[in-house]
Amino acid sequence: MLPTAHTSIGFLISQIKIKGKSLSTLEIIFVVFCANVFDLDLIYVYLGGQTTYHHLLVSHTPLFAVGLIALFTLIFRLNWRVALLGFVAMLSHFVLDDLCYWLYLFGITEDGKPEIFWLFPFDPRREEALRLYSSLRPTVGGFLVSYIKHPLFIFEWIFLISATSVFANKYSSLLKKVFFKR
Repeated sequence: MLPTAHTSIGFLISQIKIKGKSLSTLEIIFVVFCANVFDLDLIYVYLGGQTTYHHLLVSHTPLFAVGLIALFTLIFRLNWRVALLGFVAMLSHFVLDDLCYWLYLFGITEDGKPEIFWLFPFDPRREEALRLYSSLRPTVGGFLVSYIKHPLFIFEWIFLISATSVFANKYSSLLKKVFFKR
């Protein structure tokens, strides 16, 4: 998935009220960041520092997410609501990245390979994927063209439209003040 889907789902997760309490603006930004944090490794990958497909890196595993949310909780002294929603947003990243494979398993798409190895380091499929993907070095443009043609792309739009609707509904008075000042 592209950052638009991760950001959209992260925003929707940040709107979940726990015990009737909404998150503050800073907490919402944190949850959206958590939904995207695992793609920061793309900076390193595309600068040429890593030749492995970034979904195969240790940074794209639930085990890493557990350690990362624990670290964030300690450093930023997060309350349990923010930590929980941040962790859910992190897990949503993996679900979205693996969605193509799940659609393949249910017979909805014709091709799909596991993208996320949920039981890392105990998943033997990861070694096979490392061998298969090691020779691939797609360009950003090539990836985008093939992705736009894939049935999965419709989910990008569904998530974006949903998040935009919630945002516009919740923050319409703020949007009016900012964009339609008299």
